[in-house]
Amino acid sequence: MTNRISNNKAILDKIGQKKPSVNQGARLNQNAQSFRRVLEEKASEVKISKHAEKRLQMRNINLTDQRLTKISGAIDKASEKGVKDALIIMDNNVLITNIKSKTIVTAANLDDLETRVITNIDGVVLV
Repeated sequence: MTNRISNNKAILDKIGQKKPSVNQGARLNQNAQSFRRVLEEKASEVKISKHAEKRLQMRNINLTDQRLTKISGAIDKASEKGVKDALIIMDNNVLITNIKSKTIVTAANLDDLETRVITNIDGVVLV
């Protein structure tokens, strides 16, 4: 019997609490939408692993904003086809990219590939 009373009191306390005003609710909704928008933008950005950063610098490969936009489009196309790890060939450069995380894993110049054997990919995208 005591439990019922204390549980009911907690419920009654919650019922008696003041509801947020319409303005507060609208502000909360705007904040949630802003957060969602920022999250979606960040999720759509191409990331570069530390290993790939080193390879890009070593091989003098410059990824401009325009090139990153093309790479992002190539990743989207590969994703639509169900590719998990892709070789992206752009100009004279090759980029091994994890499609799900949108991360460039490593990079090389096409001419500098010694063995010309590339493993652990399941798709190729020509840009």
